[in-house]
This record gives sequence, C-alpha cells and structure tokens, in this order.
Amino acid sequence: MAARARLCPRDRGLMARDTLLYRRDQARKARRAEAYAEVRQQLRTALAELVPGHRVWVFGSLAKPGRFNDASDVDLALAEPPTSMSVLIDLS
Repeated sequence: MAARARLCPRDRGLMARDTLLYRRDQARKARRAEAYAEVRQQLRTALAELVPGHRVWVFGSLAKPGRFNDASDVDLALAEPPTSMSVLIDLS
C-alpha cells in the first residue's frame, strides 16, 4: 500500500503537509506571530511612557490574531486626550 500524504485539517484536506506551499504558509504564519508579539510588546512599552494611566483601544489587524504582518499599521484610540506628550518615538 502506498504511503498517503498527511493532510492539513485547517485547509480541509486540500494541502498536504509535505508540500512547499504548506511549508511556505507555516513560515509566514510564524513570521506573523513573531511580528505580532514584538509589536505588541513595543506598543505596551511606548504607551506606558507616552500616555501612562490612559485607556487605549487597539483595533484593526493588531487586534485580530493572524491578520497582523510586518506591513500592517497600528490602529489606536485614546479614551481621552492626554494632558501632555513630551516624548515621541519611532517604533519602526
């Protein structure tokens, strides 16, 4: 009996796990997860310095796991205008 390729359940069996496309997709998914975690940490640090104690909402691709990538922007909304912002930093 010939060996069967293992199928990826996420793709409903359409892509075998040992194909180049599957490996490419897994690498992209890993890069997105890494960028997502890195940007969220940088954002927490920057917001704690720039607008300490203010409520900040994150929306858009950063709020949707699996959608954020290295070309995404970061969408933020403040509950109220900050009293002062003495420091501006570049996160790029």
